[in-house]
Amino acid sequence: MKTWTLAGAWARSHSQHRLDIWARSLLPLLQIYVLIEIWSGAVDDSRIFTYLCVVNMLMWLNQSTIPWYITDRIREGTITTELMRPVGFPAQVLSHQMGSTAARATALIGMIPLTVLLAGLRAPASPTAGVLFAAGALLSYAVSVGMYGLLGVAGFWLHQTSGVVWTFSLVNALLAGTFIPLPLFPAGLREVVELLPFGAVGYTPAAVYAGMLDGWPAVRAIGVQAIWCAVLAAAIAVVWRRAQHRVVSQGG
Repeated sequence: MKTWTLAGAWARSHSQHRLDIWARSLLPLLQIYVLIEIWSGAVDDSRIFTYLCVVNMLMWLNQSTIPWYITDRIREGTITTELMRPVGFPAQVLSHQMGSTAARATALIGMIPLTVLLAGLRAPASPTAGVLFAAGALLSYAVSVGMYGLLGVAGFWLHQTSGVVWTFSLVNALLAGTFIPLPLFPAGLREVVELLPFGAVGYTPAAVYAGMLDGWPAVRAIGVQAIWCAVLAAAIAVVWRRAQHRVVSQGG
């Protein structure tokens, strides 16, 4: 409950900068328009264009504040104080991320009509696709939080993670199928990426929405997402315990 309360407070804080958020929301719109212009001359499948709309909006919504939040507190020397607060530090980090996402979601609602007009975004391929997309989108968010959570906790050893985070974000966007639709990847590479967390973040929910994944393949892909959620949660728990020990042993 405290996590949700903190998330609401962070959402209100982020919403005070709504003009900046709305301005930033124009970037994925521009990116979607450019990508569709590029791929319209190479493919003749309207599902690809719906896929590009959805995957780019999801990747924008899933952008993470976690590595910066953790690294700032380590660099400023306030991490020991944060660890002593009544609300656990992981809950603080998660609530900040959720608040940021909630503020972005308000802009995303405004993006949808524009994406329909400018890029031809369509409704889900079927009612079943809509339901599976909702599940896939939530798991996509959880996988993204898990990946960036690991990067954030790595800050206890690296102290400065900006270069690593930017490089990781570029690889994540590429292998999630943000710029090059995953169905256009070479068959062998596509099959590997579909099993990685990158595909779980972007490709899976967008492909389900567009009808490129349906039936058992869609259920299987969502199962892969769930597995990655469990794996990343377990990895964060292990690394976080070591990070706590490092802070205590070094006195912050």
